[in-house]
Amino acid sequence: MHKNVKAAVCFITAHGLLPGDLADDEMPFLVRQAADEILASRENKIPRFLGYVSPFQNTPAFEDEFKMKSEEWHDKLRFYDRKPVESLAGYRILLRSFLGHIPLALKSIADLGGENALGVEDMQVTDCWPLYVEHGAVKREVGIAKASELRTAAQRYCIDNRVFVKTARKCPDGHGTVAAIGEVMKTDKNGLPYRVGFGPDGKMGFMKVKPDTDIILSQPISLDRDDSETKEYRTWVIDNGVAAITRYGRPDDSDVPQAALGFAKDFAGKHAGKLPKHYVVDIGLAYDLGPVVIELNDLMAAGSTNKEIFMKIFNAYRKFAEA
Repeated sequence: MHKNVKAAVCFITAHGLLPGDLADDEMPFLVRQAADEILASRENKIPRFLGYVSPFQNTPAFEDEFKMKSEEWHDKLRFYDRKPVESLAGYRILLRSFLGHIPLALKSIADLGGENALGVEDMQVTDCWPLYVEHGAVKREVGIAKASELRTAAQRYCIDNRVFVKTARKCPDGHGTVAAIGEVMKTDKNGLPYRVGFGPDGKMGFMKVKPDTDIILSQPISLDRDDSETKEYRTWVIDNGVAAITRYGRPDDSDVPQAALGFAKDFAGKHAGKLPKHYVVDIGLAYDLGPVVIELNDLMAAGSTNKEIFMKIFNAYRKFAEA
């Protein structure tokens, strides 16, 4: 074990708010989303740091307004005394953030002497995962093309006049969708077809993309269904091993079929060294193909956890980071 090296977690929340700072109905979504993880880290006395950004963080001139703060629990006073962090040296940080703030958060952690569990280069791999995942795991044609090439590329992945499309870099405002080939052909004019909102009933919208925007295209597949909708399973891979797996979007549902679990373990083992050491892979049970990879996500911004799942993730990371 490395002496004096500790695993820690850094949470990025809106305006530095934490659970309990406001009433639940007033708390921003991005704080509510992280609430279970923050509470679990408190209850289990995990070394943790709070990052917050100004409302203007997307303007480069305001990047110096990003601050890192630590938390100390006062048992008698029952509040958190947040103190500016002067150094993160000696910590191996597992960042938990939301998409737009990750590069800035990683830089701030490094500037304070901390070691990041993942980096921007790891995000680039999970963004462009079809370039790194074996075909036998996806069991369909999946690829990446520039937006300027869609008119030609989309035809390769089209089945029954439909194709799945999404931007390689995750978009917080929408989700990829299966669209008619004719809609994809008009991307330069209307934007990329996108499903706006969560769930299968999300409305169709169009996202403006630049000619050099990387687009993931895939042959559509049909997934098995039950009363909980499609059979998809979110898998958290830490140090090339499965740390946790649950029903997609339902972290409290850990009733995972052996076929999905076995596939997840096999996938993680086969892709060790080809993918980042830590990532999230979504696995579906396809109607006619069996277990398949739906997509990969960067672990730093992937959601759908609860206290139990977060502790499985962090404990696996701590074992890796402090070994």
